Amino acid sequence: MEKLRAGLYGRVSTTEQAEQGYSIPAQLREMREFAERKGWQVIDEYVDRGYTGRNDRRPQFRRMMADAKAGKLQVIGGVAVLVVLIACGVSAFILVNRSPSTGEPVFLGASLTPPATRPHRVSAPIAPPVFEEAFDDNSREWSVWEDEHGTKGAEDGVYYITVSDTGWASWGTSDRTFDDFVVQVEAWVADGPDDNGYGLVFRYQDNDNFYYYEVSSDGYYSIGKMAADEWEILVGWSESDLIRLGRQTNTLRVECDGPRMTFIVNGYQIEELTDDDFEAGSLGFIAEAGDEPGVRVHFDNLKVWATE
Repeated sequence: MEKLRAGLYGRVSTTEQAEQGYSIPAQLREMREFAERKGWQVIDEYVDRGYTGRNDRRPQFRRMMADAKAGKLQVIGGVAVLVVLIACGVSAFILVNRSPSTGEPVFLGASLTPPATRPHRVSAPIAPPVFEEAFDDNSREWSVWEDEHGTKGAEDGVYYITVSDTGWASWGTSDRTFDDFVVQVEAWVADGPDDNGYGLVFRYQDNDNFYYYEVSSDGYYSIGKMAADEWEILVGWSESDLIRLGRQTNTLRVECDGPRMTFIVNGYQIEELTDDDFEAGSLGFIAEAGDEPGVRVHFDNLKVWATE
């Protein structure tokens, strides 16, 4: 019987992680042993040092994914990261961790991403919005904050978020809640590097539980959630020519109907998925910095419609 062709992936983001037992050699050693027990043939090893695990904009991770899509790899192993199976043109992203008693992977959940389909235009609702915000003032008490990580608040007709730390994300919300809705906002990067992320927070419960939808100035988008204070990626950073680059304005829209969520950028559907963790919550905005700090993002002309 032919052995499965495997790739092993290791990553650390800081020296502190390496010193606390998450070193690259330790990760690779454990994965090699696991691959041997499973009878996999290790084709290659991929290592990213000094990169955040919150997104997949990492050179070795991307090389690994390219090898997998080209058929070089059939299974990808990582310690407390992702296992990725490539089969029949469908990528299955399976979060794993290690059992403290057996050391075997424990499968926590899965999300399937079908092959890309041709985007189609989706018009905004015709009915009047049930909620609008132009940020002429902060009478609706959107989050205001300032510390060493950055700032956020409403002034001069926009809501702004600045991020002063690499690999850091910040978000601001209001108190008004919605269950099923269509939300739309205009967003653009006012300052900072193109390695960033910015977009909408929705069905926000608290700082430990919410969904997010982001795009970046270099043409990528990502969808995920914070669940019980843990980041969970639903759609990893994916490139799209529908996203306007650099300082240009992107109009982001999310349609929530029960567990079904549709994601739209500049009038075109970019993704659709189903998740039932959060049924309702408040709205907000998110911004993050990549490998360089100093990102400033502006948001304006927020509109919310009731679903038909």
